Amino acid sequence: MREDDGSVYKCTATNEYGSAEATTTVTVFFPPKSEIHNCPRHVTEGDNVTLYCNATGNPPPEVAWIRSGEVLMKPSVNLVSAINRSQSGMYKCMAWNGIGNNYTANCSVHVKRK
Repeated sequence: MREDDGSVYKCTATNEYGSAEATTTVTVFFPPKSEIHNCPRHVTEGDNVTLYCNATGNPPPEVAWIRSGEVLMKPSVNLVSAINRSQSGMYKCMAWNGIGNNYTANCSVHVKRK
């Protein structure tokens, strides 16, 4: 279980010749999941728009923002300064870490005239 990640287990063996102990730490790998916070569905042309993506997984996933099949940037925060109507559309936050499948969260942004 994910909650077991980092748990330390100790094993003790004893016989007529003495005893020995060993410890091990559990590492639980799990696929990525991404979530977009505060998706601004409708914005006005000229506004600054900030999209936040929270990605979890072990190992920690990498993140990329994608719009119309084009990778925009790789950080978890995507800032669009002075957005224009041509930048309307579906913004996708894709997370990957090599475990399982990539995970994509979507945010549809509609830019209206001033």
